[in-house]
Amino acid sequence: MTDMTKSHPKYMLQIVTLFAAVVVLSVLATHRTQILLSRTLEKTVARQAADFSVMAEQRFEQEFSTLSLAAGLLAADPDEAEKTRILSELQGKEPGVSVGILSVEGKVLTGNYVSRRSFHGLPQAFRGQNVVDYGKRDGLLFAVPIRRGNFVRAVLYRLYDNAVLADRFILTAYHPSVHLLLWSKEGEIIVPYKRFGERDERLLHHPEIQAAIGDLRKQLVNHRAAAVCVAPEGKKVILFSSDLPQTNCSVAGYVPWEAVAGDIALVHERLFRSIGILLLVALIVGVYLFQVRKKAEESDALRWEKELADTANRTKGIFLANMSHEIRTPINAVLGMNEMILREGKDPNVAAYARNIQSAGRTLLALINDVLDFSKIESGKIEIVEGDYRLSDLLRNAVNMAKPRAEGKGLSFGLEVDGTLPDVLRGDMNRVQQIVVNLLTNAAKYTEKGSVTFRVSGERDAAAETVTLRFVVEDTGIGIREEDKERLFNHFERLDTVRNQSIEGTGLGLAIAKRLATLMGGDVVFDSTYGVGSVFTITIPQKIVRDEPIGDIEARLSGGETTPVYRASFTAPEANLLVADDNEMNLMVVKGLLKKTKVKIDAVTGGKAALDLMKVKHYDAVLLDHRMPDMDGVETLQAAKELPNVEGTPFLILTADAITGMREYFLHEGFDDYLAKPVDGELLEQALMRYLPAEKVLPADAADEPPEAPRIEAPKAAAEETGADADAPPVLDKAIGLQYSGGQEDFYRELADMFVQLHPKKKAQIEAYFAAEDWKSYADDVHALKSSSLSIGGCRLSAAAKESEAAGRQYLSDTATAEEKEAALAKLRDSHEKLMALYDEFAEEARKLAEDSEKIAP
Repeated sequence: MTDMTKSHPKYMLQIVTLFAAVVVLSVLATHRTQILLSRTLEKTVARQAADFSVMAEQRFEQEFSTLSLAAGLLAADPDEAEKTRILSELQGKEPGVSVGILSVEGKVLTGNYVSRRSFHGLPQAFRGQNVVDYGKRDGLLFAVPIRRGNFVRAVLYRLYDNAVLADRFILTAYHPSVHLLLWSKEGEIIVPYKRFGERDERLLHHPEIQAAIGDLRKQLVNHRAAAVCVAPEGKKVILFSSDLPQTNCSVAGYVPWEAVAGDIALVHERLFRSIGILLLVALIVGVYLFQVRKKAEESDALRWEKELADTANRTKGIFLANMSHEIRTPINAVLGMNEMILREGKDPNVAAYARNIQSAGRTLLALINDVLDFSKIESGKIEIVEGDYRLSDLLRNAVNMAKPRAEGKGLSFGLEVDGTLPDVLRGDMNRVQQIVVNLLTNAAKYTEKGSVTFRVSGERDAAAETVTLRFVVEDTGIGIREEDKERLFNHFERLDTVRNQSIEGTGLGLAIAKRLATLMGGDVVFDSTYGVGSVFTITIPQKIVRDEPIGDIEARLSGGETTPVYRASFTAPEANLLVADDNEMNLMVVKGLLKKTKVKIDAVTGGKAALDLMKVKHYDAVLLDHRMPDMDGVETLQAAKELPNVEGTPFLILTADAITGMREYFLHEGFDDYLAKPVDGELLEQALMRYLPAEKVLPADAADEPPEAPRIEAPKAAAEETGADADAPPVLDKAIGLQYSGGQEDFYRELADMFVQLHPKKKAQIEAYFAAEDWKSYADDVHALKSSSLSIGGCRLSAAAKESEAAGRQYLSDTATAEEKEAALAKLRDSHEKLMALYDEFAEEARKLAEDSEKIAP
């Protein structure tokens, strides 16, 4: 090599030049790579800082939730003892926490004086906003307004001094190398990270760190979060910060550069040491770029998954609220009218039908309360309420619901019950019945031919005075595939969907049954062969109350039974009650349920009409439906509170939205009580007895003493009672209408006549909403048409109205895509004319029915 260079100086120069070029290119590439890496890591850390701020916001929201609940209680002007108790619970026993109330003039009503100089954001609380503010000498302040109507009466605050902030609000990061703290926007540390010491204090006050903080503040003017790479004393760190909205606080901190970059930090050292190996440098840079991109994509994917999960939770919440309303509204009419049949009906067979309707309806409501109450399903807060019950009643209810479904499909239904089992037990009858009915109906659903067999036995424990009930449900259905057995009890999961696509279901039943059995100390197990059938076994221990054998249950199921006769629990002929509901059928139900109480009832179909009556007349109680088209129940209550005639009047909300949190919501809005639909006649009477003036509530009249309950026989099979063609239903199906009217011909004609009288007005109203493209009101009105037409046998009209309502709800949905909204709007416009024509045709049939003087037979 040396000889070559002496012989060829030009070649040596070329080598040196090439070497220098490689060095320069390597240095430039390394420098450029370092800049690109730092910027990419800054963006990644900034996105993670935004996630950290969400953690802090959630912690603050917990504070506001507690304070807002207390503020709502204080807004009701409790007595001093209750107010002291509320404030004492807020303050707790932990030192360093103070609680108080400030008047709108800034005076101290309770607690200590809070200086507005220390907390510049405090005035916002007097303007109706929730406030978080930090004062360097005083600590961290949370304040919420105490309202009366739309006005702020005072401000409730809770103040944590600096000594307790670290214990109460310290933030934990995903990695131990992340130093995460809470500081004010002025740079004052509110909550330090663990093991914060003098070295950390010096680092944060380093000139380069302070300059970087200034850069962060500038970036945060236009961004939610920001990050800056800085190297104080030669050690590179990434400083980050994210502001907390509507506070003077920020989540901030730093993370070592190496912790974010990982092994990529070694790339730079190797680049400097391997100046002549340009290809290797390119390879390392490529690896580096790949890893950085991968980390960035992983961070984006996590954020996207979080957004999808949040959207899914919101959508499920809206879906469950709507489903609760949609299911409870027709059940309200069915069970309410059924209650009137039980009270007034004289025909024994009709009474037997009504008892089965009542049993099935109440069980359906119990299922709805569990399945639609999403928060119970997700959080595991399903309650077990024990009481004494008869096993024979449980079995009768279960068989009455499952047997017709099985026999309707041509299946044989077998029942084998150990007659020595004790009949009077203690446990949660509704929950046990829910499990049994779920498995029986599943067996009928998934069995096309053959049989469903229900066996009941038990094993006694004489020492513990308990019996472990054993329910066995065996079918000859499709069975379960081996690969699906592990997923059988998963939530919202349906198996073998290709084969079972025509079978309805949510995939929740077995999961809930398993959980309920476990909560009661039992279990649900199964054995299944695909294509042959399944055997499900339920074991549940129950207390023995009386060792009275159940006997021949089949004879008890087929034999006669007595129907309890209704008697009003009170009379109040001088009391005035106002009821507002946009569904006339619901108004009729309330009137019928309260008829024997002799309460004077004014019924209106909207919030505005209710307000007009309250302006001129004082009512002893007011019942308001939640969802009404002109003014909903909450809006009507708020407007009514401004009227002079309503002082002291109790307001009760009637709603089919019976999911978790709705009761608390309505009470917070100012209602005195909450009644879920379907309205239970007994609960309605009990509520009125609590809220009507005591001097107007009288004992039930002796003349209303009920006669001895008649002895009735079991009803005939449904197949013998109707010959309706399910494939081609008539415009008006008299048999269906009579079923909804409990077989009462006069009441059925009365409903038909009401429908005819309302037809012109209701149709004109729907046409007007369609012309104005007021799709919300349109959907509300066809929703009412759906249930009212079905109640008198309008299956086709009800189905058409249901489709139009679904299209309207889809068009109005916040979660629907533009394509889905366009399709829904086209569906609304295409189906409207056909819907109105069917409406006219059905009204004409109902008119003929109402005018028919001959007896209508099912």
